[in-house]
Amino acid sequence: MKKFKTIVMAAIMAMICNGLSAKVTVSGKQPMSGDLISGVVIGGDGPIGGVDVVEKNSDGYVVAGAITGEDGVFSFRVANPADSIFLAKYYDEDCLLYDSYIIPHIAIAGSRFEIVLEKNPPVEYDFDDFDFEGLAVVDSDAAPRPLRMIFRTVGDKEMQGYKYSEDNFSFVWNDESGEAFLFKAWHHECQESVEIPSEITVNGKTYPVTGLTETVFFDMDDCMKTVSLPDGIKIIGDRAFSNMKNPYGSDDAEMALESVTIPENVSVIGGYAFRGCPLKTVTVKSPDPIICPENVFDQSVYENAILELPENWKNRETSQTGLTWSRFRNIRYY
Repeated sequence: MKKFKTIVMAAIMAMICNGLSAKVTVSGKQPMSGDLISGVVIGGDGPIGGVDVVEKNSDGYVVAGAITGEDGVFSFRVANPADSIFLAKYYDEDCLLYDSYIIPHIAIAGSRFEIVLEKNPPVEYDFDDFDFEGLAVVDSDAAPRPLRMIFRTVGDKEMQGYKYSEDNFSFVWNDESGEAFLFKAWHHECQESVEIPSEITVNGKTYPVTGLTETVFFDMDDCMKTVSLPDGIKIIGDRAFSNMKNPYGSDDAEMALESVTIPENVSVIGGYAFRGCPLKTVTVKSPDPIICPENVFDQSVYENAILELPENWKNRETSQTGLTWSRFRNIRYY
């Protein structure tokens, strides 16, 4: 019951944290595709670090972005000045009890942004008066019901469905779309190669696995050198392979993911999807450009890794392929 109470308290606190308003100042010339834009995010107590400032296209996918530093400053190259910039939801340290900042959408209209966020007035909640026992209604004679889950994929895109786990993976499946997303990978032994299933079967019905939600491999150990993605994958979510940790508890060890092949059906890769991965080779199977921000890979990957692309990418302009793929210094065509 104590664990259940903690979960419910966290959910209520998240609902309390609602944003109110923002003041936006824009200066500078109208940017062109590929131009560097910069800005600062300021709260009631000064600059705010650790805020995701991203550019989204008309479909709502993140195509560029950066995280503010301790000084609240961000900068990134704009993909399309017709897009909008967006602040990912940010909670200050007091939000565990009180307040938050809002999520503004701002049309890209200049090269310099000053975004001033206003705090909510403090909101207090007396958890002693909350009926936690009333929420834990369990009928021991009832048949077990699937647990409905909602997970983010890319930007603020969500996948809704029911939880299903098998072997070392947990999925969320959806009857309406007829598909499944992998939302968590688990294993307790060091595995150099990990293969993600192409489909799952629940109650006699088969669902193809078509995407990875955000932070799928969060907290996985760093001995995984290769990962096999099924051909049906269309979306690789935000931070899908970032923040992996050393299996022996050392936080400063580098991840060991050395190579990845992006299946041909992938059309979207989320922000920081391979952050911290010391990739040596990145192979793209898609004949068409893939939507993704530049922060998908680390700078060292752009400088040192080999990017393998289909032959029909060879003579395309950066405006067609996207800024991300143009940053690789070592490109091979097949």
